[in-house]
Amino acid sequence: MIVLGPEDDPTLFNLTLEKYKIAFKIFGERTQRQDKRLMCELHDVFAGPESRNHNCLGCNFDEMVDQILKFLFVCQNTSGYFTTQQAFYIYALLLSVVLDRMDAVFKIISLPKDSRVLYFGAFIKARKWAIFFKHPKAFAWMVHHPEYTYENSPHSISFTSNPSYKKVNYDFVKKYYADNENSEGLTGEFSGHENKIVVVLPDIETLTLDICSCLEKFVEIVSKKEYREILEEKSTLVNYFSEQDKLVRS
Repeated sequence: MIVLGPEDDPTLFNLTLEKYKIAFKIFGERTQRQDKRLMCELHDVFAGPESRNHNCLGCNFDEMVDQILKFLFVCQNTSGYFTTQQAFYIYALLLSVVLDRMDAVFKIISLPKDSRVLYFGAFIKARKWAIFFKHPKAFAWMVHHPEYTYENSPHSISFTSNPSYKKVNYDFVKKYYADNENSEGLTGEFSGHENKIVVVLPDIETLTLDICSCLEKFVEIVSKKEYREILEEKSTLVNYFSEQDKLVRS
């Protein structure tokens, strides 16, 4: 059983459990289909009769999707020990890792940036939240015991309707945590609100639904003949990652 600490909010605690139960069900149904797991569709694409060889794309993405599903299982299970912010940080971090690997594929196939923004916005949102938790900047040393809640939830009303609280929501995160560098004006945002900060996290159910749609879109795009032919060329992949290695060493 989870043991609530003295600062834990029982209402938020129960809300978090419920949200992750729903997220686990959604993610499982959308990615672990009875006939075939979603990412395993890439196995057929790259090992089909028109393909010259098989690569590890489907295997690697299927492993990451499996990690996310297992994490959601832990979060929705009463044997877990994550607080609301801990659970969301790990979720966002796992999602951002998936996007990092997607980005490598998008660069190889030269997928237009507009398409990345259009079809993979949920992953981009998760990445920005992951940056917030990983590189909190002034938040880490100015803010004392912030509150946490979920957007559009009954629990959030007492915070979002109270003008004395500084709201750290997605608009705030986009402004100051789009990357690791931009901090101009951030200390001023927190000044005078050090003890009255509420972090308004995305709704887990909505985010998970959108993430599943992104994963399905990824499979659809990579399966297109013009992109498949690029990715199944071993020389293309070797050349790309060789260049990446040179950049790291330089």
